[in-house]
Amino acid sequence: MPPTAARRDPTGVRLHWGVAPMPVARTTLIEPVINVLAHVAGCAAPADALCVWESALRKGAVQPGVLTGVRWRGSAQQLAALASVLSDSGLETRFVVLMRGLGVEVRQQVWIDGHPVDGLIGERLVVQLDGFAHHQGADRRRDLRADARLVLLGYTVMLHTTATCPTQPPGQAKRMPRTQSSARPSTSSSHASSNARWCQAL
Repeated sequence: MPPTAARRDPTGVRLHWGVAPMPVARTTLIEPVINVLAHVAGCAAPADALCVWESALRKGAVQPGVLTGVRWRGSAQQLAALASVLSDSGLETRFVVLMRGLGVEVRQQVWIDGHPVDGLIGERLVVQLDGFAHHQGADRRRDLRADARLVLLGYTVMLHTTATCPTQPPGQAKRMPRTQSSARPSTSSSHASSNARWCQAL
């Protein structure tokens, strides 16, 4: 919408304008996905925008190679560098963003005991993040059995849902249980450093 437009009712609507990467005709009613992502980058909070970008990647609305080939501007450049297909939900995206801001490395979709885990901190702290619509019924029981096997293998498993997972810095992060101290110490200096920062965040 041009900034000089006279007929507009902003009630309940956030109006913005800008130059999108892909040119479209003035009569176009539906923006290309690339343009939508550009507008989201300039309009939404960084964590919210990254959720949208990664959702577009997961659902196949845009391919990773396309993102790297676009000349993005402003905050969209950073989002293009960060966005990946590793997060299965917006909950996982928000958690990784929070931990990254605290200086804690989270490795996603690491395969352990024949199954991928949502997040691995250090070498022994597993974080499983279940969205509201995920893992119901038989799938839920299967996940619990897999988590029980991880405990038997010496891992500390933290299970969080949309109601319990911290996604806000750092006061909300302090709600997380102090479980890292009970996990086995890391033999890697880089992983040990991540463990230390995790404990400090709690």
